[in-house]
Amino acid sequence: MKRIIITIMAALFLLSMPIAVSAGELDENEKQVFKQLTNENFPVKIETRYLNQLENYMIRDDVSMVKEDVEDFVSSLRDALLAQKAYKKEKSISNFKKMYVNAEKAGSIIGLIFEYDSTVGKFYALDSEGYIVIDTVSPIKKTGDDTVTTDANSWNFSVELFFAIAVGLCVIGLLANFRRWNRKIRAKHRKEYDDEEDDELEVASRKTRKARRQTFTYMNFKEILKYFYVPIIMGLIVIGVGYAVFRTTSDLWNSVANNFLNTQPIYLTDDLEAKPFKGDEKSQRKEIKLSGITVPKFSQHYGELACKELELDVPVFWGDRPEQLAVGAGQYIGSFLPGYGKTILIGAHNTTYFSALEKVKSGDEFKFTTTYGIYRYKVVDMKVTGKDFDKAYDLASDKEQLVLYTCYPYGTLNGTKTKRMFVYLDLVSGPTIKK
Repeated sequence: MKRIIITIMAALFLLSMPIAVSAGELDENEKQVFKQLTNENFPVKIETRYLNQLENYMIRDDVSMVKEDVEDFVSSLRDALLAQKAYKKEKSISNFKKMYVNAEKAGSIIGLIFEYDSTVGKFYALDSEGYIVIDTVSPIKKTGDDTVTTDANSWNFSVELFFAIAVGLCVIGLLANFRRWNRKIRAKHRKEYDDEEDDELEVASRKTRKARRQTFTYMNFKEILKYFYVPIIMGLIVIGVGYAVFRTTSDLWNSVANNFLNTQPIYLTDDLEAKPFKGDEKSQRKEIKLSGITVPKFSQHYGELACKELELDVPVFWGDRPEQLAVGAGQYIGSFLPGYGKTILIGAHNTTYFSALEKVKSGDEFKFTTTYGIYRYKVVDMKVTGKDFDKAYDLASDKEQLVLYTCYPYGTLNGTKTKRMFVYLDLVSGPTIKK
């Protein structure tokens, strides 16, 4: 009896391990979904990155669709996207309700929970375990001047301008006081000499004139400080505090305004720990069935990227939110696994895990060790761009290419790096995933 209990507990433990997600080929019903979503008659054009994320979810073999589900899913998603389009033009409760209800209906058909992020006005989808499956965050993370602003921070420039004025007034006030203090010191040194040579009447007359000048300059200036300078400083402090509070509560405020309590993306980060990967490159097969590999879930460590020439060796996580980029390199979940025959998009910070890319050159070879095979890629091109990041890579390509990116320029820590450096690598060797 004891052995049976232990066996059952062990089985439950193995089943609960999130990385053990069997992959599977898209069945006819799932292929029909993509055929309809990419049809030119579909009323809303869906970005490739969202279709890729949906495909990555479906190849996990978590979806079981019958023929009737295909039409229900496509029609519900279509109605949700059309309602979202209408909601952007007219933020009415009816449009929002239609958008949310249809998104929830579409998600329930394929086992997803659709949530709405009111800060960006987009949906994201979670699986039954709380992992992000469809993420609306842009593939290339933006900083500095190219950051897409929302209602919560669209007035940053005004706040910065007010604080610049406050600093300027402080400097003026200090300079004016320094001048006054200098005059007082000089007057004190001259007092004894002046009093000895001038008679009492002349001293009194000079003091009267001096007092009048001081009354005109310093007293008026003090009044300006009292009725103009001090209130501005206090007002700026209130603005600063209010701005900080507003930024932290803006999403909740927008949600209440939409009559919907929004929850930010919920994803599990328990597996944010790099684990050593071992593999025998010589004995691995040239072809692996899709059903024979495991598909990582959001935030999970599934690979190791190394380059001997650059002395680079970094863990690769599935997902590229700040939590993943803090402990390694992150792969955008709208790109594909090595061996799948499509684009692989991986990013990391240039001050930490991708700092070595500063010295990368054509011909450098990278080794990508995954949970199911070892892949080698060779650098064929590099590019630095300050705009149109989405044109620097092709998520719809049928050619397998590893694309690495990081902030640019190097050696800057001011957080306003508006350029990105891209490194393109072609596949040299590694097992092909048979779909």
